[in-house]
Amino acid sequence: MQKMGSLLKHTLLISLVSRGYSFLPPNLLPERKTLLQAAKADIVPDLLFQSGDVPLEPQNLPPFLHPYHTKNLELTEDVFQDVALTCNRGKSYGKESHQLLDIWTKSKSRTTSSEIKKPIVIFLHGGGWDYGYREWVGFCARNICRQGTIMIAPSYKIGKGSGEKLWPQSRNDIITALKWISQNADKYGGDPSKIILAGHSAGGHLAASVCLNQQFLESSGFDSQSIKALFLISSPLGVRPDDIFMMFHKRLWWKMFRRPINFLFHRWKPSFLQPFTGEGGKANEFRTTLQDASPLYAASTNIENTCFPQYIHVTYASKKDFPFCAMHAKELERQLNQKTIEILELPVEGHFETHFLLDDASSDWYTSFRKIISKINADSS
Repeated sequence: MQKMGSLLKHTLLISLVSRGYSFLPPNLLPERKTLLQAAKADIVPDLLFQSGDVPLEPQNLPPFLHPYHTKNLELTEDVFQDVALTCNRGKSYGKESHQLLDIWTKSKSRTTSSEIKKPIVIFLHGGGWDYGYREWVGFCARNICRQGTIMIAPSYKIGKGSGEKLWPQSRNDIITALKWISQNADKYGGDPSKIILAGHSAGGHLAASVCLNQQFLESSGFDSQSIKALFLISSPLGVRPDDIFMMFHKRLWWKMFRRPINFLFHRWKPSFLQPFTGEGGKANEFRTTLQDASPLYAASTNIENTCFPQYIHVTYASKKDFPFCAMHAKELERQLNQKTIEILELPVEGHFETHFLLDDASSDWYTSFRKIISKINADSS
């Protein structure tokens, strides 16, 4: 009877995950029906789709993203008005129409060859891998550029609720952007040998998927040694069942039912993972894709390599963030104990609040950021 109860308990949990609830903040859990209607509706939400006097392509954002979208654009609009900053918008880094990036620098920061080049922070926006704008992270440029760096915000492949398979194109976009930045950084006063990759939520996952996968980096032809640091903010570091249910690994019922749970998971194909799988596909293909898209798995298979960034910083909210954010951070620390890894629990409530906290230059995140930038500069002197 106890075993049956445990199995039922986990079946209910998988049911919740299969409905896409796992990646939603606990205080913003709308009904599944509402989410689907929002994503597939023909009517665009009544939201602002403009940033810095430039119109944005409207997206049918799910309701739980509406306040996040609005606040991001409000904060970024204020930064666009800051005369101390210059934004070179919509630079194309590839052949695809979505392959655009914004370059944020201090005003008059285009340098001559005799001036010191600055570290480059590449900041990836979140949005559940399926939604989002690079303008969502634009507001971070004010405080990041104050630390003697430039900031670049690229767009990457998103599905906008279409059900389209986005993996591995979204990750490939990041490598394409990195190559473009390395070739063009000098024009904007950036040092391509000092790259810091950062991201919030899904953006952090993509950053980790690049930085922690030695095989992928080697096959891409990009010099991994130029990536000096990785900053992950409220980011999942794995999408396999073992990663998502990590909080249950010590439970007896997990040890007993792990295999059937994995079996069901790979056949049910939770909807929040559709950006990785698209619609349809075989269970074995699903399993392989999730493994490829899990930085924790990639890191665990390449512990002895030297491709990892020298500095890795992982942060999450103290309350109401996704529960696996803290567990993934600690698992990464356990795997890479020979590396310089810092874990920071921010005193905020909510998955989105960790991102908004970057508007506060006095936050503990910037204390860590400044220290790491100083170390990167010192290492090359």
